[in-house]
Amino acid sequence: MLAQTPNEIVAQMEAVMAQHQDEGVIMTMEMKLPGMDAVSAKVYTLGKKTHTIIDGNKSYMWTDETTSWSYDPGQNQLTISPVSSSSGVQTDGAMFSNISKDYKIKLTNESEYAWFFKCKRIKKQKGESKKMDLIVAKDTYYPIGLSTKALLISISFKNISFGVTEDQVTFNPADYPNATIIDKR
Repeated sequence: MLAQTPNEIVAQMEAVMAQHQDEGVIMTMEMKLPGMDAVSAKVYTLGKKTHTIIDGNKSYMWTDETTSWSYDPGQNQLTISPVSSSSGVQTDGAMFSNISKDYKIKLTNESEYAWFFKCKRIKKQKGESKKMDLIVAKDTYYPIGLSTKALLISISFKNISFGVTEDQVTFNPADYPNATIIDKR
């Protein structure tokens, strides 16, 4: 295999992610605030729809372009809210695009199976992180993990795979017939 630059490797990862865009992305997301326990979530994204299962079933959230549904099993409470363009963390495959253009990429380590990169944003946009760590699989060019810090929140994504169905990301009110509903729309 010919030697590749870090940018070429990451550009290849972006191309692979783009090929799987219509299949949807499944990943584990972990968020940590200083002084608090980490929160782990399984995230399913297909197009503009997302379903998030937080800490193994402690709460559920679905979003589409206009609405967010949040269910708390402990309270048997369903909250419906409008979605604002600035709310939430980007959890779809788009976070794995434009890295090769928007970041200075440095290869920091390499194993038999993966490349490890430090990425520093060339020009920081409002609300975007300046730095991130990225791990890319050598055999598939799939991202294995991505971690960053936005404001005081440390965020990491791992266990990335493809293949989400419409049912996995669509809120079904029939599944929660007895829930107390709080509609904030």
